[in-house]
Amino acid sequence: MFPASLDFARAAVPFLRALPRFVRSVPGEPSLLHYGSGESGHWAVQINQQVAGALACLASLPPETLAEAGCAQSAAELRDMALAMTRYSLRTHRTGDLDCTDGKKWGRHWISVLGYERMIPGLDLLREFFTADDEARLRALVECECDYRMNEYELVADPDASTGRNKPESNIWNGAFLLRAAAMMREWGAERSTSRQDEGCDVGAVPPKSHAWRALESAPANLDQPALTLGGGAAPRQLLERGTDFLVNGLSFPDDAENATAVLGKSVRERFVGANFFSDCALDHHGYLNVGYAYVCLSNLALLYFSFKRRGLPPPAGFMHNLRRVWEWCKRCTFPDGRLLRIGGDSRARYTYCQAFALQGWHLAWDLWRDEDAARFARGYLALVAREQAENPDGTFYGKRLAAMRAESPWWETRLECDPLTVLATSAHWAAGECECGAARSPSRAGSAIRGAVADAASADSSVLPARASGETAALADPPLWIGAYHGAALLRTPGAVRSVVARAFCGPTRPNARNFHETGPAALCLPENRSDLAEWSGNLFSFIGLRGPKHVGSATVEETPGGFRWLWEGDILEDNPLGEGEDRYHVLRRRCSAEALPDGRTMRISDRIECIKETTLPVGFRALNLQIPNDIYNGHKRVYTAGDQSAPICETSSYPPAGQVIETNSTFLEIDGALRVRSLSGKRLRILRPAGQGAYCYNGLTSQYVETVVTDFSLESKHLMPGDVLVDESYEVEVVN
Repeated sequence: MFPASLDFARAAVPFLRALPRFVRSVPGEPSLLHYGSGESGHWAVQINQQVAGALACLASLPPETLAEAGCAQSAAELRDMALAMTRYSLRTHRTGDLDCTDGKKWGRHWISVLGYERMIPGLDLLREFFTADDEARLRALVECECDYRMNEYELVADPDASTGRNKPESNIWNGAFLLRAAAMMREWGAERSTSRQDEGCDVGAVPPKSHAWRALESAPANLDQPALTLGGGAAPRQLLERGTDFLVNGLSFPDDAENATAVLGKSVRERFVGANFFSDCALDHHGYLNVGYAYVCLSNLALLYFSFKRRGLPPPAGFMHNLRRVWEWCKRCTFPDGRLLRIGGDSRARYTYCQAFALQGWHLAWDLWRDEDAARFARGYLALVAREQAENPDGTFYGKRLAAMRAESPWWETRLECDPLTVLATSAHWAAGECECGAARSPSRAGSAIRGAVADAASADSSVLPARASGETAALADPPLWIGAYHGAALLRTPGAVRSVVARAFCGPTRPNARNFHETGPAALCLPENRSDLAEWSGNLFSFIGLRGPKHVGSATVEETPGGFRWLWEGDILEDNPLGEGEDRYHVLRRRCSAEALPDGRTMRISDRIECIKETTLPVGFRALNLQIPNDIYNGHKRVYTAGDQSAPICETSSYPPAGQVIETNSTFLEIDGALRVRSLSGKRLRILRPAGQGAYCYNGLTSQYVETVVTDFSLESKHLMPGDVLVDESYEVEVVN
């Protein structure tokens, strides 16, 4: 079963103890508050809106739920704080009368409504407590943002992120905003009876509002009733048309170019502007194989779905388009405990952002299909949250683990801390039944009708896949091997083991505080499927090269073999960020690496050869083999290493040593925690590198957890190379212990 409202509330409420540290009053405006810096930048606006929405969701819960969750604040206190933050957001918008703390206003750009979308569950609840002035300001904001999306913003899509046109999540949130605006225009623009009789709706049929919505969907595209116009601009029907175009081009695939399925009177192919996903479901968002942002897309669809459901409306036309297709891919890339399986790397902090917003995708899958995998993932995520909260007595979600990040950037801290609060409070609200057809607390016949409308939409969607059989798990996906051609990727899920390799993976900056968003290269995983705590993605299992922005230029081939796969990458590595004035981005290293998943269901064999082809310097050295082992909160700050067939461990390591260490194992074979084995096939002895500080770099050089590394040859200092020098020539095996 999916977790209950109380489960989510218990996970969200502890942060309320830490919240006052992040909240600021507004000089001269005692009725206003903001979370975070209060500036006009994207994140500053989003996080204030997210926290406002989260507090409103918590305030909506039954008093007994709040009390049992340990909430010290009353619902009224939570709601008042949410209103104060919401009013700050309304008044600092381009249509408002106040500036943000940086002297600017926010709004009218591609991401300006993302925070609005993420607060919409709470905003819908707060409107009951709005003054006439609040409602007028909200309408002005909606009209202004609709005008921008209708008349200025270009709808684009491309599976290749290097074009700058890969826009899956933003097409979804911008489309959702327009579609909801059309519904809100109905609410603002016409007086309607809410009784079934006045709507001409038989008892037991769809909710009364649905008739008005369906009439709007079927109305001519030139609908222009004065009572329904949008500030003299686009009428609701035009908002529907434009919003549907955005929505269809969110989870878009190449085969949509030939898809004749009708969506709001037009075929998918007529609405199609481009694919955002490759045919194999791979997503290249931010320039690497990005599992996390596929989940963010589902999160935004969940917000649209539950918002319409609360209004008594079925999902808008096009909502189901390719949804099940992407959901099945996301499940394949999720550990049983709910941690995302980021085979292509992660440019954000570990266990944050996309990991948090995945919960909303799971809630959607549960509500639509009663998918047991979604329920299991959600329960696992709550356990991950609880484990980290146990180390933070101040109530924060990440306080201890991200202390180094906080010291560098309070901006990042406020951003990351509010995401789990947002999703947990929202799911507490959704699970309480508050979104069930007109805010009814218990399932209704109208709610059943909406689920029927979803089923009807699904039956017309050619992309919908059959429901998973009872008891079947995502770990045993059919077929077990997935290959992604563009990213040179393979993922094999077999009982008990996860094995993957990706050529175009995010590999992180080469040094602290070095900003490089598009640093990609090969990365591999081989680990037990029930040990997500062993997973670190950044360049894992391929030699680390300390160039300034190493960029791989070459090609990968992947082929299926009996019970496994074979992968090969050949090409050059160039220095993407040289220091010299006028210095070119020279090709300095030649690399040939391979990976093979053996048919035993648990072993990967890898080779890596790197030779210098132009004189160069590696400012921060190199690490051969480069098996990264996280050692932080999620494994209890302890790892046990055993050599060869010895029963007694070589060492037990703990997180954050006072000084860096190099542990000489004097062995070519190591076992980690009795769960994973690594063996040098080159006959070289293995070492364990233990830095004094964190690793697991984000794209901007900030760190997010402690990581140890198993290596053969290495240098922690600058290393100069001449043409013909062989930097690395290694082969090794990694094996999951049954």
